[in-house]
Amino acid sequence: ASDFGFGQPMTLPKGEPLWPIREDQKPQVVHNVAEFLEVLLFQTHLDRVVVLPDGVRLLGQQLGIPAVLRQACAASGEARRRRGATSEPAMRG
Repeated sequence: ASDFGFGQPMTLPKGEPLWPIREDQKPQVVHNVAEFLEVLLFQTHLDRVVVLPDGVRLLGQQLGIPAVLRQACAASGEARRRRGATSEPAMRG
């Protein structure tokens, strides 16, 4: 396939910068549900990426993700374990 679906290409066009392009585009990592909810409820967050590690589970939203996507993610993790990968894939940049 030439794309991931939804018109998303598998490779970037020549010269296209990788995200994040600028320092202000880097994700902000919060460390607990209270911090995440503080950002979500009381701070401007539309132009920010705020990450709560393991947030889907911590927020009790496991069933909010379609089953087919949960299964694909689980299969991906299993494939990495079988290959003996000990870390996430390296990011280009």
